[in-house]
Amino acid sequence: MAVETASVIHDGTPIAATAPAPKEPRILELDGIRGVAVLTVVLYHYTIIGPGAPFNTMLYWGRAAFRLGWAGVDLFFVLSGFLIGGILLDARSSPRYFSTFYARRGYRILPLYFLWIALYPLAVAAYSHWGIPALAKSPQLYLRWSLHWVFLQTLTYLFPIPYRTVAYYWLGPTWSLALEEQFYLVVAPLVRILTTRRLLCVLLGSLVVCPVLRLFSYFDWLHSHWVIPMMLARADSFAAGILAAIAWKTPESRAWLIARKTLLSWTLGVLFLGPLVFTKWSASAEDLPAQALKLEFMAIFFALLILTVLTNSSGRLARLMRNSFLREMGRLSYCIYIIHLSVLAGCCAFFLHDVPRLDTPASFLVVGFSFALTYCLAWLSWRYFEGPMLRRGHAYKY
Repeated sequence: MAVETASVIHDGTPIAATAPAPKEPRILELDGIRGVAVLTVVLYHYTIIGPGAPFNTMLYWGRAAFRLGWAGVDLFFVLSGFLIGGILLDARSSPRYFSTFYARRGYRILPLYFLWIALYPLAVAAYSHWGIPALAKSPQLYLRWSLHWVFLQTLTYLFPIPYRTVAYYWLGPTWSLALEEQFYLVVAPLVRILTTRRLLCVLLGSLVVCPVLRLFSYFDWLHSHWVIPMMLARADSFAAGILAAIAWKTPESRAWLIARKTLLSWTLGVLFLGPLVFTKWSASAEDLPAQALKLEFMAIFFALLILTVLTNSSGRLARLMRNSFLREMGRLSYCIYIIHLSVLAGCCAFFLHDVPRLDTPASFLVVGFSFALTYCLAWLSWRYFEGPMLRRGHAYKY
């Protein structure tokens, strides 16, 4: 299990480190959690596509089981808050705090992201040839594409992407990456400048403010519909992860959590009723319950999931998260997340001459093939592109 670092938190202020913090061993369970996150998103996109299934059929219930799969993105946000928050808390007194953090994040995120955005014009030509409509050739197309280069594609209210176009399949998943980049820009100065006590106040305040902002957007009070896709309205997911990181890295609270790991597991089990209820009766990410309650409930649930896994490494849940398949999915999750929707669309267009659907034996085969192809492309990306870039980024030391 993880060891303490030189920047352990006490009394709301960081301890000045006289030597670089020792590197913590990799926590395999977190790779598994990341794998769960990406698989839920992929299964969500694979099962909601195409025409609806007749009620009470196997296909209907199969689709219904993954209706809450969109929450996998929120699990990514919470996990990012936990990992990035933990890294910054450990390094907050380093003289190379900002340069190392942004260099590492840049090498990890930007090369694959910018390559994917740059390939979009080629995707328009290829996919349109196979039958998937492109956006109309208008200034909006180029303006929308240009926003992705500066991570402002979350301005969907001003420049929406029509459903089932090349832009939807190719660029649609990148909205969460924009929120990630906005999170990086905000969290590093906050952790560096604020004492831990004041940071806790900001994080807890976001748990109150974010649902209010989402309600403003939902009812369009003060014409604030633009709020919902911005990081301000989803900051509670990142905040829940950072709060979990603070709890885990503070010796007193870590000892308290480990001593009560059974209670933590039972609490997680009771709260699991929430996702079950949402899946059955309120699976949408855009309805009123989601804006007021569901998004934040899921964020807190995921933060508790992370702490439960860490406090009981011998438990069933932790063993599940160390499963080799889930850890492999977690290792390749970044590329899988970016490309899975466009690979699905391309395979359906090429083999079925149709937009993605899942209602015939042939469509099941094509969807299965698209997942296998997505995995192969992600493996090649990690082996020859992402992995080398990540190692280059880690040459920068705190």
